[in-house]
Amino acid sequence: MELTKPEEAVKAARAKLTDRRKEHFIAFYLDTRNRVIHSEVVSIGTVDSALVHPREVFRPAIAKSASGVITLHNHPSGVVEPSDSDIEIHRRLRDAGRIIGIRLVDSIVFSSRGAFHSFASDNQH
Repeated sequence: MELTKPEEAVKAARAKLTDRRKEHFIAFYLDTRNRVIHSEVVSIGTVDSALVHPREVFRPAIAKSASGVITLHNHPSGVVEPSDSDIEIHRRLRDAGRIIGIRLVDSIVFSSRGAFHSFASDNQH
């Protein structure tokens, strides 16, 4: 499966949700042509947060020789505007990826109602 648009990543992430009432932090690990070589749920949190650390996101990327990562997490509230902590984890993941040479292709916040926010499309963060 190739992920070239945020909509494609959101559709794939929705299929991995086990409980739409809790935040799920999901990662898709990509080859150089944005084809998924691995995916996993990195963290399942509570109704309004999911704990995530760059080490947990990039460990599988290194093990699978991924060249890029797309991260997504759902907001059960339906509000897809990134919180301050969403912005901070995006920056930490982007910076960690630069250091180890694995691109953070996008960070996406999505809801079960179909809305999403793509940091790559936003270009402000």
